[in-house]
Amino acid sequence: MIEESILEKIQEIMKDHIGANNRISAGEIAKMLGLRQEATHVEPRKYLRQAIKELKIPYAGGSKGFYLIADKTELDACIRALDKRIKGIEERKKIVLDAFKAYYNL
Repeated sequence: MIEESILEKIQEIMKDHIGANNRISAGEIAKMLGLRQEATHVEPRKYLRQAIKELKIPYAGGSKGFYLIADKTELDACIRALDKRIKGIEERKKIVLDAFKAYYNL
C-alpha cells in the first residue's frame, strides 16, 4: 500500500533527525518522498501525524522542522508548545464568538 510505504520512508528519514538540534523541514521531507511541493506542506505534515499515530514514533516539530524526540526534556518542550497552541486557539475562538454576538446584538 502506498501510505504504508510512505510511512516506512518517513520512519527511515527521521532516524537521521533525532533531537531538536537535528530538524528536517517539511519541504525536505516532501522532496525525499516525492510528494507535491506547496507552501504549507500539507502532505508531509499529514503523513508525519499518521506516523505518530500508527507507528507510535514520537516526532515533534513545527515551522522550523521536524525531529524525533530524543528525551524527556524535548518531550516536555513539545507538550508545552502544543498546550500554547491550544490556548491560542481557545482565545481566538472566544474572540470570534464575542464578535459574532456583538455584531448581531445577541
